[in-house]
Amino acid sequence: MGRHGKNLLLTFDAFNTLFTPRNPIPLTYLRAAQRHGIDCNNDAHAVAQSFKTAFHQASIRFPNYGKASHLDASQWWGDIIRNTFAPFVASSQAFPHALVQDLLHVYSSKEGYTLYEDVVPFFDFLRRRRWMESRSETYPDWRYQSTVIGIVTNSDARVPSILSSLGLVVGPLCYGGPDSRAQSLSDCKSIENDIDFVVTSYDVGHEKPDSRIFGAARELAGEMLGRGVTLDDFECVHVGDEVAKDVYGARGAGWKGVRLVRELEEGKTGDVDEISSLNMLPGILSE
Repeated sequence: MGRHGKNLLLTFDAFNTLFTPRNPIPLTYLRAAQRHGIDCNNDAHAVAQSFKTAFHQASIRFPNYGKASHLDASQWWGDIIRNTFAPFVASSQAFPHALVQDLLHVYSSKEGYTLYEDVVPFFDFLRRRRWMESRSETYPDWRYQSTVIGIVTNSDARVPSILSSLGLVVGPLCYGGPDSRAQSLSDCKSIENDIDFVVTSYDVGHEKPDSRIFGAARELAGEMLGRGVTLDDFECVHVGDEVAKDVYGARGAGWKGVRLVRELEEGKTGDVDEISSLNMLPGILSE
């Protein structure tokens, strides 16, 4: 797998690639509203439609979680929560602001999400390979000199805390964060990490499929491996669930893009490399 002496930069999308909502989002929203005294007629479908409208309007007015408008992502999501429930709040009723904090908390941790079943076994596989790399030893199926693992996601700062709460070991490095220049980047890469760094669209200011978000990941990876390492020393692979954003976005940046199909579908999507489990990824990388 790979060419001896090359480094592998392997990145993943987050939502619907590594983790997914523990329960349907409209149902979680409905139950939270009930706890805070909002009567939604026990209609999760109506809540879903209202959420869809609120999310769509916010995405158009303040794209990328409000980054360009200098909104904090929690403000952006707070407005969506308030607008979702606005049609259900009685005219004589004050909006329960604690509802916003309740849902923001749920969707910042394992309370709101769960890992897919193949995630922990696959990251155990990567951990063993990286341990061998640290000893300058090789597996027959893994001949990279060094592997850097990252997250590249159209999301905000909640992603590291979600992944950590779900049991993955996430390094401290985030694009644009205080750690990206204040410490030795080589210290951020540890065989104890499942994920070395996180790059979010909010921090970069550009969303997938824009090549600049992938460029930010390559920048971090190169700096982590230190002097004498150039971007040409990397084989870059990105895995995600969306063809346009993840696969074509990666290709546009000069990477290999792999689609992870989480929902049962018929047939194959054109010329796209597709897998139905992370356990199939080593076979794709060896091609």
